[in-house]
Amino acid sequence: YRVSHAMMRETLYEEIFAPLRIRLHQRVGRAIEGAYAGLLEQHAAELAEHFANSSSEEDLARALEYSEMAAGHAQSVYSYGEAARLLEQALRVQQLLDPNDKAKRCDLLIALGEVMKPTGQSLRAYEVVVPEAFSLADALGDADRASLACRLAMEAAQRFTGGAMGQAPEYRLWAERADRSAAPGTRHRVLADLAMSIVRRMSGDLGGAWRLRKRALEL
Repeated sequence: YRVSHAMMRETLYEEIFAPLRIRLHQRVGRAIEGAYAGLLEQHAAELAEHFANSSSEEDLARALEYSEMAAGHAQSVYSYGEAARLLEQALRVQQLLDPNDKAKRCDLLIALGEVMKPTGQSLRAYEVVVPEAFSLADALGDADRASLACRLAMEAAQRFTGGAMGQAPEYRLWAERADRSAAPGTRHRVLADLAMSIVRRMSGDLGGAWRLRKRALEL
C-alpha cells in the first residue's frame, strides 16, 4: 500500500516510535549515500533532511555538511529561497552539534545574509541575521568576518531603502564599524572608504568625502 495524502502520511509518520524514526532516517540516508556516491550534491538536500533527524554526533556532522552542500547547489541555480531554508537548517544542526563554535555560526549567518538579499528578506537580514554575525565576529576579533557583516548590512539597507539609508544614523553606525574593521589595501577597505565618504558628504564635510572617495578609487 502507498499513502499519497500528505496529512495521512504525516499522521502515520508521527505515530512511529521516535527511536525507530531515527533508525529509519539513518538507514535511508546511508542507502542514498551508497546508491548515489558520485551524485551526492544532487541529493544533498534529501541527505541533510535524513541525517538531521538523528541524534548521533556523526550523523549531525553529516547533516551540516550536506545542508551547506545543498545550499551551495541551490544558490548556483539561483534558487535563493531554497538556499536560505537549507542554511537555516544548517544553523539549527550546528547549534545542536557544537553551540560553542562561534566562527562556524558566524560563517553560516554571513552565508544566510548573502542569499536572503535576492529573496526580498533584506530587512530581516539587516535587523536579525547580520547583527548577530557581526557580534560573533567582533567577539572573535575577526576583522575579515566583521567586514563581511558590515558589507552585508549596508547592502541590505540599500535594498529596502532605495539608497536613502546614507542619511540615517543606522548607516553611519555600519559605515563606522566597517571603517574600524577593514584592513588596509583590501576590498573591505575600499568599501569602507566609500561608505564613509557617503557619511561625510551627508554631514556636509565635502572635502573629507572627496578625499575618502579618491583613496578608495586609488586602491
